Amino acid sequence: MAVSIRPVTDLEADWPALLELLKAFDAHHLAFLEGELRPNAYERVHARFTKGLAKGRMLILLAEDEGAAIGIASGAILKSPSMFEERVGYLNNFYIDEAHRGSTLILSFHRLIEDWFRAQGATVMQRSVYVANERTYALWQRMGFKPYVATLRKPLKP
Repeated sequence: MAVSIRPVTDLEADWPALLELLKAFDAHHLAFLEGELRPNAYERVHARFTKGLAKGRMLILLAEDEGAAIGIASGAILKSPSMFEERVGYLNNFYIDEAHRGSTLILSFHRLIEDWFRAQGATVMQRSVYVANERTYALWQRMGFKPYVATLRKPLKP
């Protein structure tokens, strides 16, 4: 395996590979969550990526194994959602195909994005994880993330 990670600098050229990874990411989540994707979900992601890259507030990483896309990770600098003075680095869209899970790829993604956050002046890093995704939730806790805000949900049935 010749796995490499590179930043996405040409979104249009990389979009077909990114889109396939994002679809697999969503299928993975929908396997244990109730619900469905919003209409135009991928068009919205494309627009968010375009805007974030243009403003220099987003880093998108693409992992490839001998030219085949195998993973995506992205992070963005956000305004603090709280009243505290913080520059927040928000991690999102971490996905590695099943054949490469359990490798050190997630750690490499994390280290690269964390370094980028520091270079952007971020003072804290945040990540949302579905509690139902127990394996991923445990992984992020092992990487030093602590629960900060709990979002509780109750489905409303007609």
